[in-house]
Amino acid sequence: MAPNPSQPSLNEPRPRRPRRGVRLPRISDVSELVDLSRTHASAAEAVRYAVQNLAIALAGSRCPSRCNSWTYYEWRRDLPYFIHDSGLPNTQILVNREYKPLGSNLSAGLAWTRYEEFPNLHVRLSARQIDQVRLVPYPSSLFGDGSAPWLGRYEAKAYLQRLIRLLEILNIGERVKEKD
Repeated sequence: MAPNPSQPSLNEPRPRRPRRGVRLPRISDVSELVDLSRTHASAAEAVRYAVQNLAIALAGSRCPSRCNSWTYYEWRRDLPYFIHDSGLPNTQILVNREYKPLGSNLSAGLAWTRYEEFPNLHVRLSARQIDQVRLVPYPSSLFGDGSAPWLGRYEAKAYLQRLIRLLEILNIGERVKEKD
């Protein structure tokens, strides 16, 4: 019996959103999403999640760019924007576009976040490793306002390559920790 093209394959991930024609309510801020910042076991897992979301979006016929869409706000919450000093020696934290820990649904204008309270998202990257993933000319940014992945397919593909490189670096670091 031939497979039904309308039925998802068992090997494909389940879609995260309803099928076309079903309208999600409009949202106006990242705070309307669920907070995922403490659900990631590690920074590498959070970056892997971001890579998967971006790759799924790029596999579609068009890359979401509407600034009031669910995907736009999910990406602002889930995609690494900046490698920020955590306040702990030789330790950084990956933060989203709101300068909050990855997966956080707090808006940028709200209270300060204590980065040391999110050890699950801490990384220890050398200046050389940061240089391998940052967007030139920004010292620790993975994208800028003019190169945000939600601006278009070209920007999203370039950003995805930086994310994949970051994931490779983080995975190497995790394997070294496991051996110790």
